[in-house]
Amino acid sequence: MSNKDPWYVSKRVYAAVILIVATVLTGFRVDIDAETQEVLVTNMTAIGLAGAALVSVVLDLWSKYKEKDK
Repeated sequence: MSNKDPWYVSKRVYAAVILIVATVLTGFRVDIDAETQEVLVTNMTAIGLAGAALVSVVLDLWSKYKEKDK
């Protein structure tokens, strides 16, 4: 059994996205320092986890609602 975290809580995914965005912004002469990139990765990880929890709650409530109709 795998003990991996889901993709939406993986800091590697968010770090790659931030790196790509920072690289593109550098082409437009906008510089994002390493500390800001780290904060963005941490915040995006938290947002991904919160989004997953929200979807889980909504699906659970929907399931209970549908179960009531049976």
